[in-house]
Amino acid sequence: NELVSYCHTAFVSLSAVEVSVRTLQDHWRQGLASLVTAAFIDHCQKIGKRPNWECWWDNQPSIALGGRMGFAGMEDYPVYYWEE
Repeated sequence: NELVSYCHTAFVSLSAVEVSVRTLQDHWRQGLASLVTAAFIDHCQKIGKRPNWECWWDNQPSIALGGRMGFAGMEDYPVYYWEE
């Protein structure tokens, strides 16, 4: 009765949604991230939105999961952000 893995979006445009995945560490390496991400991508396609996968260059687990989900790597580009 515990939520241990989920996939959602924090960024939406008219045509695309950003994919965000979280799994509690005690449940890593069980395929849960792949299951929730596949369901999320399927839902995106059903509603006519293109899922978009991005992560930091050193986030190897995310890069691997994105690859398993069919996303291709792309070249790095500058990102600017601020914290308050």
